Amino acid sequence: MIGDLARDAAPSSNPSSLTAAGDWVYFTAWDGTPLATSPNSIWRSDGTAEGTLRLGNFFAENLRTAGHSLYFTRSNVGWTSDGTPEGTVPFVSKNVSGQASVAFANGGTLFINGTDGLYVVSQTANAVPEPLGGVTGSRFINQAGRTFFIAKGAVWSSDGTRAGTYAAGPAFSEDIIAMASMGGSIYYVTRSANGTTKLWRNDGTFESNVLVKSLAAYDAVLAAGERRLFFLSGGQLWVSDGTEAGTQVLTSGAAYLSTLAVAGNRAIFARNDPANGTEPWVSDGTVAGTHLLRDISPGTLGSFPSDLTSVRGFVYFSAADDLHGNEVWVTDGTPEGTKLAADVEPGPTASFPHQYVEAGGRLFFTATTTATGNELWALPLPTAAPHRQRYPDRRRGLRIKDRPLHRHLVRPIHATGDRRLRDFGRNRDVGQRLRCGVRNADVRGRGDFEDDRRARPRRLESRSERDVLLDASQSRRSGAAKRLGRRNHRR
Repeated sequence: MIGDLARDAAPSSNPSSLTAAGDWVYFTAWDGTPLATSPNSIWRSDGTAEGTLRLGNFFAENLRTAGHSLYFTRSNVGWTSDGTPEGTVPFVSKNVSGQASVAFANGGTLFINGTDGLYVVSQTANAVPEPLGGVTGSRFINQAGRTFFIAKGAVWSSDGTRAGTYAAGPAFSEDIIAMASMGGSIYYVTRSANGTTKLWRNDGTFESNVLVKSLAAYDAVLAAGERRLFFLSGGQLWVSDGTEAGTQVLTSGAAYLSTLAVAGNRAIFARNDPANGTEPWVSDGTVAGTHLLRDISPGTLGSFPSDLTSVRGFVYFSAADDLHGNEVWVTDGTPEGTKLAADVEPGPTASFPHQYVEAGGRLFFTATTTATGNELWALPLPTAAPHRQRYPDRRRGLRIKDRPLHRHLVRPIHATGDRRLRDFGRNRDVGQRLRCGVRNADVRGRGDFEDDRRARPRRLESRSERDVLLDASQSRRSGAAKRLGRRNHRR
């Protein structure tokens, strides 16, 4: 655990709005002071004692980041922070009309929604926001350095200038409910009033906008893989390569599907069926390759996977079984690579982890324990695949033991930034000690293995193999010298 910011065990600090910024994470939390004088505050952590501190005693919303910089809205005014209390200052005021909200950051360019439309501004000092023609944007994504977003019922494209901002597709009367980027193209879904949805592809120009597939469904959730676009629609999993012929449904039957993420080029999703309940499923983009990933909690109820989050080619998620309760799991898209990643609250009691965010080689999330309530936690990420590893033993092979990928979290660290949080352990009325989540600390962040029997060196009856090799080498050299001598003698 990173910090027990509020008094143990209740009330809790209830961290929320976790937002990655390089190797930092920004979040809002309550430190236990009376709500009448101190609402949720803005915090920053890099997973160390010195790097976890409160930046300001005020409520922040619409958190956006670029590099280590944070942009957020406070009382309808844009603010920024460099990760220090003194560097947390107003960013946008009179230059943007009305309420200002930082909507997106693309490199060194910020997109800000004001009352009268969208503005763009660079992150340089004293930069002045420039209006982009009275449009208000949503669903921002980055594609090859350009920013795409939804405005006035159409897909727009921008290079960060007013001249380079334009509608890249037609305006629809339907709602645009989802958008993703894959293979140099933008994919988005429109939904009509009668509930019909359509999948579209756009390559960045008005002329490239084409209909991919009409779907008789009301919903759509998109997740882009390396070469395929997966999406949930009408309670089924679909895949598309950007063409109508290459868009097909992968599942069938009456089954509830929810929450979708991608591990490499595999789709991980939660599916409910009568035999197994709700469990994680996997698909490689083919009907034959779509199947139950692992029956985490055998029986008809299931493990109820949730909060699926793609991280470095893996998917982290929350799931429950009888031994551990609802805890952190990880998968690489294979059954053997699907395992418990951390048991935050040891035993069958659940910690209900959620809000997974990757930053600086750690997975940050919130979890609840009996001792501390709901607080911020961090998990070191592995540098290798989390599935079973092989250990060479030519004679006996090996027997592999399954253990949690991680069974410890971070070492004890304490938040800093004000006296109440610095005086841990000295006066419980002044501040509360931050507790460590170290449990079962023998884990090394990789799969464990053990041999059936140690491989012993083969015993030689006479001289060592090295002596034999040396004699053979010397014999070859002696023979070559004799042959060279005979040739010289003939000359």
